[in-house]
Amino acid sequence: MASELPNWQELSDRLASTLPSTSYRAATLQILEKVTQLGPMGDPEREFRRIYRFLHYNEPSRVIQVLDELLKAHTERREHLQIRNNAWKYVVRAFDSWVGRARIFYLAVGIVEGALRSRLNERLTAVYGPTWPTQAGLVPSSVVAKLKEEADATVIATIHRIVEETQSAGADPERQVSAFDAIAKAISTRDTELPSNGEEFCRRLSFSDLRTFFQSKRLWGSAANLGSLFRPLMGHGDPPLRGAVDEALKTIHEVRNEIAHYRPSGKLSFLNGLLATAKLARWLEVDLQDFYSAVDTKFSTELSHLLESHYPPLRSRLANGGATCATDGCALGDPIDILLQRAPTSWPDEDAVRDASLGCAYHRVKVREAAHGVV
Repeated sequence: MASELPNWQELSDRLASTLPSTSYRAATLQILEKVTQLGPMGDPEREFRRIYRFLHYNEPSRVIQVLDELLKAHTERREHLQIRNNAWKYVVRAFDSWVGRARIFYLAVGIVEGALRSRLNERLTAVYGPTWPTQAGLVPSSVVAKLKEEADATVIATIHRIVEETQSAGADPERQVSAFDAIAKAISTRDTELPSNGEEFCRRLSFSDLRTFFQSKRLWGSAANLGSLFRPLMGHGDPPLRGAVDEALKTIHEVRNEIAHYRPSGKLSFLNGLLATAKLARWLEVDLQDFYSAVDTKFSTELSHLLESHYPPLRSRLANGGATCATDGCALGDPIDILLQRAPTSWPDEDAVRDASLGCAYHRVKVREAAHGVV
């Protein structure tokens, strides 16, 4: 027999003296109403306090978005999802899983971003020389304006800091004169020109600025011919169009920003981000899994984890129904990782999983080191 749900409103009122935030208590009530639809809870007061505290570090609206996604999955896969212990722990685990996958994705994106920066600078240097940023009209005007705004913002922040320090020191004439000199120096030394060296210039570009170069119709063709940096996806056929490259960059940019600002929301999946990143890498003639494996040997940040709901059936398929390390004689058991030999660019992607295997934490490292010569 299902136990009767507690009166959460009554509990909230009773705890008002020790949990004083009205908005956090209201959000906790809203969350509890949803969590109890997922499964059983523990002691009511302890659960209320736990969620109330959780909201001090997570935006309530995003917690609710995550809950809505979990409830949708719970409804659609009810026969496979049974929470018998504590539903709130399940929600927290969803946040933890998001953080773990975010770490994997952010590293993968960083690899591709580095490749884009390197190839952008190499191409423009080959055509216009190492001081290509000084070439009139070459750098997109929006990038020039943004970099100059950042330089102005740096000066303004410096002036604010000097003024605050001077005010805290009191009416000291010598300190005031020194402050005026420091402000004058900050203004006079402001970066009014863009870096003339291409490599230094590319290092200062944000992901958004970097994307702007590949959005430019003028730079995609003409002498710069940035479009020629991208090859056909499978090594044959036509190379990608400018719109297709920008669509991949847009997807990556959106997911990247969600991670950068810690915004787990109603879109917990990283699958689309992975596919876009792997596709972009392939267009650059680099398989993301191959490069990623060469730099990652210490922690389990396998790209396969980003396959999410596709991961369990793929693992079962590879293990023929049993989760064991593919290395002969290994008896270590879980945790077992799926070792992709190539990053998928769509799903299903039979080419990407055909040579995939399973590996325990120890043998995963051995396999990657043997394949890529990592020390």
